[in-house]
Amino acid sequence: MLTKDKTLLKYTTELGSKLPAPGGGSAAAVSASLGTSLLMMVANLTIGKKNYLEYEARLIEIVEFLTKKYSLFLDLSDKDAEAFIPLSIAYKLPRNTEKEQLLRKSEIEKCLYQAANAPLELMKEIRAVLSYSQKLCEIGSRLAISDVGAGIKLLQAGCDTAYLNVIINTKLMQDKSKASVYDEEALILKNEISDICDKVYKLVCDEIKM
Repeated sequence: MLTKDKTLLKYTTELGSKLPAPGGGSAAAVSASLGTSLLMMVANLTIGKKNYLEYEARLIEIVEFLTKKYSLFLDLSDKDAEAFIPLSIAYKLPRNTEKEQLLRKSEIEKCLYQAANAPLELMKEIRAVLSYSQKLCEIGSRLAISDVGAGIKLLQAGCDTAYLNVIINTKLMQDKSKASVYDEEALILKNEISDICDKVYKLVCDEIKM
C-alpha cells in the first residue's frame, strides 16, 4: 500500500516495526510533505482576505506549486522504501565462491546508487519548495506566520535526514570517486537549505516578537 493511502497509525506502526522499510528516508519525505502542507495552509488562509488582495495571484500560484510538491513527497517516501528493499536483499546473496562474491559486490554497488539517489532527489525538491518560504513569510497572513516557521523546520528535518541517508550509502560504495560526487552535491544542498531555513525562521521569530 502506498504511503498516501495509509492511515497515520498504520504508517507509524510500520515505521516503528522491524520491517526493513519504511525507514529514515521514507520518514524524511513524509516530514517534507507535512512541512509543505503547512506552507500551503498559510497561503490558503491568506487567499481571499481583503488586506492581502494585492498578493492574490501570487498566493494562488504558490498553492498550485506546493500542492504538486506535497504529493510528490509522499511518492518519494515510497520511492525511498522501494530503493532500500533491493539493497537489503543484495546483502543476503550467497558469497561462498569467488563468482558469488563478485556478483554480490556488483549487485550491492548498483543498489547503493539507487538507495542514494532517492534521498538526493528529495533534497533537491525540498530546495525547490523553500524558494517560496520567504515570500510566504512576507505576504502570508500575520495570524499564520508561526506556521511558516513550523513548515520550514519540518522541511529542514526532512533535508537533514535525507542527507544522512545519502552518506550512509556512499560510505559503502566501492567507487569512491562516484561516492564523493554524491557527497559533495548532498552537502551543498544541505548547506543551502540550512541557510534558507535559518534565515526564514529568524524572520518568523522576529515578526512574532514585534
